[in-house]
Amino acid sequence: MTKIHAKRLLKLAAFLEKVPKKNFDFATFVEERGCGTVGCALGLAATMPEFKRLGAKIEKRKDYYGDTEMYVTVSGCEGYEAPNELAEVLFGIEGLHDFDRLFMPGPVSGLKPSATGAEVAANIRLFVEERCR
Repeated sequence: MTKIHAKRLLKLAAFLEKVPKKNFDFATFVEERGCGTVGCALGLAATMPEFKRLGAKIEKRKDYYGDTEMYVTVSGCEGYEAPNELAEVLFGIEGLHDFDRLFMPGPVSGLKPSATGAEVAANIRLFVEERCR
């Protein structure tokens, strides 16, 4: 992990700690609800100006059934691999294990879908600490 990637992850962690509970949902990348844009760590990263300048974005697309869904992506990438590509571009995350460790509820991250922004932020900080020893 490069220093710039570590710095970006720590910036995301600081941001997540301040996200209102109603706008954080670790079980979904991004969606619109009555309270505004709701998302997980990666989905909300795409709303941060610094990461938008690096190509992060949220797009509305039609799914296989013709329903409109919101996707988190990075410029130049489409399809189901877009979240993984975004994590690689912004944070240098390569491989599904590290992606799951940071951005997915389950046994790899040790976090439940109901995890709070602060819990995810603590997990991100631990990851950076482990990688930057």
